[in-house]
Amino acid sequence: MWIRACMLQFSQLKADGEVRWAVLNAAFILRAHEKLHRQLADAMERNAPMGELVRMIEEGVAKTQR
Repeated sequence: MWIRACMLQFSQLKADGEVRWAVLNAAFILRAHEKLHRQLADAMERNAPMGELVRMIEEGVAKTQR
């Protein structure tokens, strides 16, 4: 954490706030796309190529935006 704060010239308080925001945002995204998350985990378990994972994400997110 300290390294990131120094590289971006963030104060520790600012860096901590950024981490909290990122964690909350990640949790929200995972909840909002729970089915896609499970599908991606299954695909990664079978060593699916990165292109397939990207396609799954793009198609899954597009479905929720309709």
